[in-house]
Amino acid sequence: MLVPAGMTVSSEEEVLQAVAELGYPLVVKPLDANQKPGHI
Repeated sequence: MLVPAGMTVSSEEEVLQAVAELGYPLVVKPLDANQKPGHI
């Protein structure tokens, strides 16, 4: 099974760099999966 490329970002500038490197479509997930439902 292929695993898509990914990266961790912590600012809007890093998000834009990630988009430039990875392209679309993107999936955005919280780093800490223990957040309350509905919070990103």
